[in-house]
Amino acid sequence: MTMVNININGQKVSAPAGSTILKAAKQAGIDIPTLCDHPALIPVGACRICVVEVKGQRTLITACTFPISEGMEIQTESPQVIQARKLVLDLLFAERNHVCPICEASGNCELQDMGYRYGLNHWAYPAFTKPFPIDATHKFLFMEHNRCILCGRCERGCSDIVANHTLGLRNRGNQSMIHCDANMPWGESTCISCGTCLQLCPTGAISDKRSAF
Repeated sequence: MTMVNININGQKVSAPAGSTILKAAKQAGIDIPTLCDHPALIPVGACRICVVEVKGQRTLITACTFPISEGMEIQTESPQVIQARKLVLDLLFAERNHVCPICEASGNCELQDMGYRYGLNHWAYPAFTKPFPIDATHKFLFMEHNRCILCGRCERGCSDIVANHTLGLRNRGNQSMIHCDANMPWGESTCISCGTCLQLCPTGAISDKRSAF
């Protein structure tokens, strides 16, 4: 196996050729935060939380999709990187109605953990005041769109892991929403109740009815 030598935060790291920056960092015990990425899914670089600074690159790079090359020098927590991640988080918290104290996922939410990690203690931008709908038609699960960050993990799991293709994305911009079978109620859709979407959701957008409220 061909190994590639890189430098992450001043630390020399060797990783197999073809590895992404994120995989190489994980192998070396260096934590790069992510939201849309998951070990069971193909990386898409959608959330931009994992951006890092790579010497010689014009812009910040998504660590989950960018392959390493010999001699690459990477900074994972530079001031520019931290500023970019805080901006993404501020926009995510403003995009929907995230109220952590009344959320089933509070204390076990990747978005909440990220907010604590980067010191978010107030809304930087006006948050939504119009509530998004809740789909509680499923027998076992409910979908709370107010807490969705549109990471696509549930949709990708439904198609790439289970190959059921029930979940998809409709509308555009801040009106984008996860939906089932061309916007059918979840309980009437082709969902097979496997629970993959529940396991992949990083927030409280998809929750188990038995443990909710």
